[in-house]
Amino acid sequence: MDQTRQVTARSKDCLECRLVGGIGMMGIGLYVGYNGYLKTGFSRSGMICIACGAIGLGLARILDFPEVEKINDTVKKS
Repeated sequence: MDQTRQVTARSKDCLECRLVGGIGMMGIGLYVGYNGYLKTGFSRSGMICIACGAIGLGLARILDFPEVEKINDTVKKS
């Protein structure tokens, strides 16, 4: 199966589902980032890195990147 057929054949989530999931994940990232900002030392940098990852995943969910669909397909199969 060629690459263009894979992209067009995948199912898309509705906009509301992507917004709720993405905003929720970004909210978690902001919460962790704020609490990490209040810490000092190594735990601060670790929490801020986790927060950046969560915000990035939320953004990917909202923008519906194809990589997110690959993860969704893997979870549905198991």
